[in-house]
Amino acid sequence: LAASRIRAAFDSAVKAQMDYHKETRRLGREILAELEKHPEKTAVVLFGRPYNAFFDPGNMGIPHKLASRGYTVIPYEFLPLEETEGYPGMYWAVGQNILQAARLVQKHPQLFGVYITNFSCGPDSFLVTYFRGIMGSKPSLTLELDSHSADAGIDTRVEAFLDIVRNYRKSVGMDPAPGTFVPARVEMNKGKVYVKSSAGDLPLSHDKVRLVIPAMGGVGAGLLAAVFRYLGVKAEALPPPGEKEFKLGQSFASGKECLPFILTLGSLMGCLEEKGRTEELLVYFMPETSGPCRFGQYNLLMKEFVKERKLKNVAFLSLNSANNYAGLGLKAGVRAWQAVVINDVLEEILSALLTLALNREEALKIFERVTRQITEGLEREPWPELKKTLARAAAELKAVKLAASLEETAKVALIGEIYVRQDGFSRKKLVERLANRGIMVKTAPVAEWLYYCDFLAREGITLPPALKNKLLGFVQGRVKIYFEREIKKILAASGLYEYHLQDVEELLEKAAAHISPRLTGEAILTIGAALTDIIERAAGVIAIGPFGCMPSRLAEAIINKRLNEPDSLDGVKNRILARANLPFLSLETDGNPFTPVIEAKLEAFCLQVKRMHGIIAEERQQEKLSKK
Repeated sequence: LAASRIRAAFDSAVKAQMDYHKETRRLGREILAELEKHPEKTAVVLFGRPYNAFFDPGNMGIPHKLASRGYTVIPYEFLPLEETEGYPGMYWAVGQNILQAARLVQKHPQLFGVYITNFSCGPDSFLVTYFRGIMGSKPSLTLELDSHSADAGIDTRVEAFLDIVRNYRKSVGMDPAPGTFVPARVEMNKGKVYVKSSAGDLPLSHDKVRLVIPAMGGVGAGLLAAVFRYLGVKAEALPPPGEKEFKLGQSFASGKECLPFILTLGSLMGCLEEKGRTEELLVYFMPETSGPCRFGQYNLLMKEFVKERKLKNVAFLSLNSANNYAGLGLKAGVRAWQAVVINDVLEEILSALLTLALNREEALKIFERVTRQITEGLEREPWPELKKTLARAAAELKAVKLAASLEETAKVALIGEIYVRQDGFSRKKLVERLANRGIMVKTAPVAEWLYYCDFLAREGITLPPALKNKLLGFVQGRVKIYFEREIKKILAASGLYEYHLQDVEELLEKAAAHISPRLTGEAILTIGAALTDIIERAAGVIAIGPFGCMPSRLAEAIINKRLNEPDSLDGVKNRILARANLPFLSLETDGNPFTPVIEAKLEAFCLQVKRMHGIIAEERQQEKLSKK
């Protein structure tokens, strides 16, 4: 089709959509005007994603159940959303509209909300909590539907809700005015970061401020805390979460959020319980993103959590170039990057030791010792001295006696959502369990995500495509590559790490035929990593994500379909595919032990990996001989 016809069709579709919204707003105003003429009447506003709330098979006749009982039913899209303020930090368009409509309903004495959601809806796991927070003590009804929902049960809940609404209108009215509690917060002022609280405005480096970093894996949080101490900030890393943090997080959350949120919330609450009621300002490190993943909502929901419970002296910090690296400047960014790369390499070295060390217990003691030395180096030493510390660590690790060489060991690439693939509790000790079977796990690095963020900014996907942004991105990229190369070269001398520079553009190129690079998030990285790492760096792939994670499920579907497709440019892969399928296992984790079915799949996967490792070795040997 000609581009002009495509553009004309698109413009026509947009106009039809805009006309629809104008008409719904007009109808909504008419309905509200008529309702307000009769103050004794009550209307129910229907909330939810359109395919749940407004689609007959999806809403199981709930609008009819309400209307048949004499209540006017108004879809939230009909309300004059332009009359209320937006919801800060909400980057989902549907979510923004739902929350704006919720504010209108909360203020209107004749309107009450019914939220229809479905089982395992990712965005709704956060939106429903915000919705209830906005409603306060005003009655609302949330109905979670699935294929097993019984009509009689829905009838009972609708009747109970309407009964509560009738009693509420007789006895209460509106919520009392909110209190004057103002939570502590982190703000930028003239290039510096301050913590605003009841104690006044204190710089991040003040003695009364304690920065706390939740764990994501065994090493990374400690290294990042050392970076902040190097920059004069009182910082500490929390221990990796376990069953205690999991249960604590579940007790405060709705339980429908993704696992990383539950664990980081549990870690925060455990820290607050330990901290007690002191005047110390606790700043919790929690990065921000702009979606579409739920990860960008963690920071926002935790702030709402603190506000709702009136927790004094608790604030949140994200480290990025937009806030001048917490007001600590480029020096902070460089040292934080060094910590990220060191963490990635140390995680791989640890996996190698777990798999190959003749005396695992002794090897782990050595690893802990060198990790402690490197952490101290990050805290105290300039770059030239830190390089020497890394070299000494590599020499000490090289002395560990191994049962086999790194090259001849079967390897698996662990990819997927960045938190659960790094966290031991989330992945259920997967690295250790495969190591016991003689299979080394190579976890996708954290640096991969940071390079990807740089790529998005450089290509004008997340930042305006200005020359300044491109130049800044180019310079930052060169600096990052320099330190990555230096650190990896030094630590590769340990014999426990295979030198490999991260190439995000290669991953994106591999995945671009299956998913658009403009659909930002981890799905494209997971797909690209699976297609790139298999055969080249691993004999099998495990993709892991939190339960109900849409990007993880999207990646799983594409990998399952595309991993075993022949490649006209890769003769080795084609010969391998003629002999066996490439091993791939997709896992979802919700914090509970893996089911017996998953355990059986894992067992079969390990056997497939061992066989594939042998096939790859044979094909590579054959290729070498054919070139002679």
